[in-house]
Amino acid sequence: MIIIITLGFTVAFTWRQTVFDLVQSGVKKFFSTESSAYLSVITSTTITIISLLLIYIASQLLKNKPEQY
Repeated sequence: MIIIITLGFTVAFTWRQTVFDLVQSGVKKFFSTESSAYLSVITSTTITIISLLLIYIASQLLKNKPEQY
């Protein structure tokens, strides 16, 4: 189990910068700012909102419904 957790963390860490860069390029199209700190905050907020939406959708799809029993 620890090997699976370690490999999952490695994969997530590897893709972290790629996802950040892709979202940041999309954010640059909507916000014209020269401040890298402001752009980084907006990008991180956007990723957080998208992640929360995906978690909510997944939880709704995977919820056990009483009529399934």
